[in-house]
Amino acid sequence: FKPPYSGFIKAVIIGDRTDLRYSLNADFIKTGTVHAIAISGLNVGLIAAMFLYVLTRLRLPKKLNLVIVALVMILYTFIAGSSPPIVRAVIIFIVFVAGYLINRESEMLNSLAFAAFIMLLANPRELFDPSFQLSFASIAGMIIFMPKINELLGIKIIKKDSLWWKAKLYMLSAVSVSIAAWLATWPIVALYFNIVSPVALLANLVVVPALFLLTAGSFLFLLAALCAGFIAEILAHGISLFCGAIFSANHFLAALPLAYVRIAAPSGAFMAVYYVFISLIIVPPVIEFILRIPTMQQRGHP
Repeated sequence: FKPPYSGFIKAVIIGDRTDLRYSLNADFIKTGTVHAIAISGLNVGLIAAMFLYVLTRLRLPKKLNLVIVALVMILYTFIAGSSPPIVRAVIIFIVFVAGYLINRESEMLNSLAFAAFIMLLANPRELFDPSFQLSFASIAGMIIFMPKINELLGIKIIKKDSLWWKAKLYMLSAVSVSIAAWLATWPIVALYFNIVSPVALLANLVVVPALFLLTAGSFLFLLAALCAGFIAEILAHGISLFCGAIFSANHFLAALPLAYVRIAAPSGAFMAVYYVFISLIIVPPVIEFILRIPTMQQRGHP
């Protein structure tokens, strides 16, 4: 690949952002999509899905498949430089695998908290790293806020019996993810980059699915390069064109009026009040659960 495509693909595949052009990185910051070009759970999920598909075709036991894939993910963590987002994603995946092996269902917030605990136990300074804060805040935001946002968007009542309704469900789900991640991360982005990006809600709908396709195509290219140079060459040309389309779309969004606003870094008091306020969304279900405990005990539930 030629620059700037080579630097961009390296950033997406193995988290190496040393060759990523400043202008491209600046556009992703302005549109609030900089989190998408940091190696993350997207990569872990895609690689895990590919290996699970291959192992399933070999008719190996499911539990053995998951153990093998967990080991592959650990190897990939070291290959990708052990960045906080991928370590977080791999730990959560391992917790899920461990729960499946002992026939226990994992709870996402508990898994996320366990991942944070392990990472901070190894290196407490990670707590003050912007990547660590953004990665955990975005995932926690999606876990906490998406159910409420889905309810407001009426996602649960959408029928899934036609292509149109499935497309509508996908678009609304993407909107829900975008809003949830933005609610959880914009104060952190403002703190470190002095930017608030109203266009982020729209930009994430474009950039995140595009980067998913780019990641899948890049891994196919790596596989083709091992055994079929001609196919790899065709894929490389197509991927370069696709990268160019992503750059153009993101630059266009960054250039829109009021796409981003420069602000002063929010104070610690403001951030504390904001996160306490938006976290109140999870208080009613917790109170409801606590009130139900005596009734559950009377019915014989542990």
